[in-house]
Amino acid sequence: MQEFVKVYGVGPVTAAKRWICEQHFTSVEEARSFYLKQPFAALSKPARTASSGFTSLIKFGLAFHEDLQAPLRRSDALRFVAFIERLLHETLHEPAARVALVGGFRRGKPTGHDMDILLTTGHETKPGTETALLRSLVRLLYAKGLAVQGTYEERRRRAPSASSPSGPSPSASTDEGATVGERHFDAQQAPFADTMDDLEKWLSIIRFSEDLFAPESWDSSSPSPSCTQTTSTSCTPPRPSSPRQSPLKRYFPTVESPSAPKQPRAEIPLSAAAASSERESEQSLTAAALTTPERSFASLVQEARDPARTGRAIRVDLIAVPASEWAFALLGWTGNGMFNREMRLYAQKGDLHMKVSNTGALDLRTGQPVLAHLTSEEEIFAALKLRYIPPEYRNA
Repeated sequence: MQEFVKVYGVGPVTAAKRWICEQHFTSVEEARSFYLKQPFAALSKPARTASSGFTSLIKFGLAFHEDLQAPLRRSDALRFVAFIERLLHETLHEPAARVALVGGFRRGKPTGHDMDILLTTGHETKPGTETALLRSLVRLLYAKGLAVQGTYEERRRRAPSASSPSGPSPSASTDEGATVGERHFDAQQAPFADTMDDLEKWLSIIRFSEDLFAPESWDSSSPSPSCTQTTSTSCTPPRPSSPRQSPLKRYFPTVESPSAPKQPRAEIPLSAAAASSERESEQSLTAAALTTPERSFASLVQEARDPARTGRAIRVDLIAVPASEWAFALLGWTGNGMFNREMRLYAQKGDLHMKVSNTGALDLRTGQPVLAHLTSEEEIFAALKLRYIPPEYRNA
């Protein structure tokens, strides 16, 4: 059972009930061979899903199981983050955009099995630009053929409670046409130790190889997703990007940064902040459109077993964070879970009376958000009357 739950998309119920008790599988390879022989293996969308222990996520996880279980080196993760940062700064022309590799890698672990990457535009006065930027980035990754699988999760905003002392929150319009309230923290709606959040995110499997870091991989001379043959004249001309510090040097100074390409590039920008309202009205930026179309299980296994294939598949989660919530998101997503739990217990049970989450802090006595002005982890520790603990010492 321990081997089965390592398969991406397989939980304890599927492993115990479906695969062991009903199907009597004894290995991952046996499960893969069994589903390959089924008639629905050649179909893009299986006729049977959860009832047979074979969902869409399991389909991808089973096909690329060996890739996803192979250790990913921190140096390779940092190179990919540098790749993402360069796409944001130069191809999407968001020079103020920030990215952070979080989780175990930020805590100094040399290897891992997936990457969690936070990103924000840095525009504190323009709410929603971070989600527009994420959607533009996801569409660009699809256009470059890097996505094997991707599930887009929109931000779920909690409605204000009837007892909220602040009353109804100001509303804002989303790209789906719905009206949502401003973020409201309610201590009764989620446990203080919850490590999840409602940030907008894209959960994916990416094709990862050394070719990704070749100079031509940075080139965006072909039209960007927002500039079609009929609308390319509306695109603004490229702007030179401002000097910036590589994320490799920012988080791990001992790691060498990938060298910058020397050849010139003709780029067509896709500015998320400047044209977010226009682009978010496009069908290509809806959450449904940013989720990978179904593929047959047989075709996925064939790709994974292709002897001519270079590189491997890796799991990458991209999370859009409002600039005002960046410090809390960075702290929460860095972890680890036990460290977060103890810190949040301390904040709630001590004389602070605060509920701390990945998106902010709440005063449990008044029900009002607090510490919203903080912009760094160091400031959060100081506000909680704690000595700052660097990420590499948070492996509780």
